[in-house]
Amino acid sequence: MLRQWIDVIDTATKIGLGALISGGVAYATQKMNNNKITHSEAIKTEKELLLSIVSNFDKYIKVLNDFHANIDGVRIFAEKYDDLNWDDWDDLWEHIAKYDNKLNEEGENFTMASSRLRLLGLTKALESLEAIGEQENELRKFYNKISNNKAYPKEEYLLNWHIQFRNNRNRFSSIMAEHYRNLVNVKNK
Repeated sequence: MLRQWIDVIDTATKIGLGALISGGVAYATQKMNNNKITHSEAIKTEKELLLSIVSNFDKYIKVLNDFHANIDGVRIFAEKYDDLNWDDWDDLWEHIAKYDNKLNEEGENFTMASSRLRLLGLTKALESLEAIGEQENELRKFYNKISNNKAYPKEEYLLNWHIQFRNNRNRFSSIMAEHYRNLVNVKNK
């Protein structure tokens, strides 16, 4: 009888330890799977934010580029027709004012891109975006000065502005593309 009790206790202990080990393994596996899902969701959310930033940036950049191109168009037109009268002059600047207003409206996209970059901690991309924002301010000051003084825009200023703009835009795009590629590589690992 004692031997039977020892066998029962031995079997119960084995079953109990087996259940305890199985439960521990199941718990650890579930925890790893949850962490993996949470990590995947975080990467997915970050990718969505990045795509949103790039979309907002592209809209803003297009309008800023159009604003610059129209100011340059006035320069080309003014060089071609030296004898502009005041009505022609006002018509040209009224046309550019429309792009100035569009640029004001796009300020929201700039702000959204900027705040999302801060949220993600992408300081280099944010610095590039802010450099473009400073360029926008410079171009607006230039536009206001020449439109108020009824002076023609200068090719040298516009060319230098565009070179700097292109460099800032490309730097921003490269930073964003690299960060996106890194996220895709992390997910694929």
